[in-house]
Amino acid sequence: MNRAYLAGLAVLAVAGLVPAEAAELRDAQGRFTLTVPDGWTSDIPANAADFTVFLSKGDAEGAPGAACIGLYLDMPTTRSATQADLNTVVEGQLTADFWKSAIQASGDTSFKVISTGKRDRDGRRIHNVVFTGTVVENGKTESGKGKMEVHFIPGSMHSVMCVTDEAAFVRHTNAFETIFTSYQPSVAPLIAQARSGTASALTLFARTAQAGQAQVVSADTPDTRRAGFNPAAGSLTVDGSGAWQVCSGAGYTGQCETVSGPIAAPFAVLSARRTGDDTPVSAAARVLRTGWGKVRTGLQAP
Repeated sequence: MNRAYLAGLAVLAVAGLVPAEAAELRDAQGRFTLTVPDGWTSDIPANAADFTVFLSKGDAEGAPGAACIGLYLDMPTTRSATQADLNTVVEGQLTADFWKSAIQASGDTSFKVISTGKRDRDGRRIHNVVFTGTVVENGKTESGKGKMEVHFIPGSMHSVMCVTDEAAFVRHTNAFETIFTSYQPSVAPLIAQARSGTASALTLFARTAQAGQAQVVSADTPDTRRAGFNPAAGSLTVDGSGAWQVCSGAGYTGQCETVSGPIAAPFAVLSARRTGDDTPVSAAARVLRTGWGKVRTGLQAP
């Protein structure tokens, strides 16, 4: 398969990494550990906030290589949830139709769901999807196959996506499963945690970086001026369980953003309301689109 199709193989070409024996890899920020299979290489991307690790296996005697990407999303709105709560929220929602629509919403109609599944570990319900997709380069269609697993834990979501040539998927399955089954997310210590089940509140600040006079919004507000709030907020933040939609126009119009934590930059808020989005499920769709997009376009060296 063309190297551009496999995210992570570009790392081999530029970094000149040497395959090693199986070894445990620990994230420098303490977010996870995993086992790197025999003969695979690993490296940390420059944007380690979202893409946490590249794992790759180079071509051998013309046989297609393979690659895996680690992805991470901070999810402040789930910090007060228990693991059981998260398992329940996601259960029954990550279906084949969900994964298919998540990708096809980005305009990619080549993506096909082969199967979905789940497993339990340490009280976590871990969901997976096996898929295929194609890309056309120089008039030639390249077909790939991959698998992604997602872990929801209080405060964050972790995902690992592994891909290879469709015909080589079975040959790389053992290495993929070594990575998937060894991946262990860590629950980072939380300095301040909202009580479980506490409804979220939006706070507007007069200055940037959550400083100055604070005004709390605890109910849907179609016009902050009528409620006596200053629309030209210096910054804002959300505390508690649940995201908010903030808009620059009254009646939830104009520029709108979904906020689940602090925003330090100025944002004029003329209307605000709690969202009905299922944050974990939305996050799962996002990481699948992001990871598959990187696989299709090819990652540059970290």
